[in-house]
Amino acid sequence: QAGASGEGLTVASLAIDGPAGKSGQVEAGDVLVSIDDVDVRGKSAEGLAQFILGPPGSKVVLGFVRNAPPARYVQLTRGWTMKKSSSLSSQWSNPLPPNHALVPGSLAPQ
Repeated sequence: QAGASGEGLTVASLAIDGPAGKSGQVEAGDVLVSIDDVDVRGKSAEGLAQFILGPPGSKVVLGFVRNAPPARYVQLTRGWTMKKSSSLSSQWSNPLPPNHALVPGSLAPQ
């Protein structure tokens, strides 16, 4: 799960079986500041999901700040994918496992 902060998307929790959890390099409290060298501070979780998630086996480089700059870069191999909803072409299906979600900061655990 992730929550929005003014500076970036804060990791609220990790799926143990997900790529970030398995990597051992991402922790709750890390702040996502870039995806594949693109600054993503100030973007919503929903808006970023399509860039974080992708075809299983593809790579993504995420930049995180923990406690203070500079950013650390973590290359992950994607394990989950997003699919366009068949009912609405502008909507994406939920790619996350049961009991996981990308949520706005106001709903993220404190």
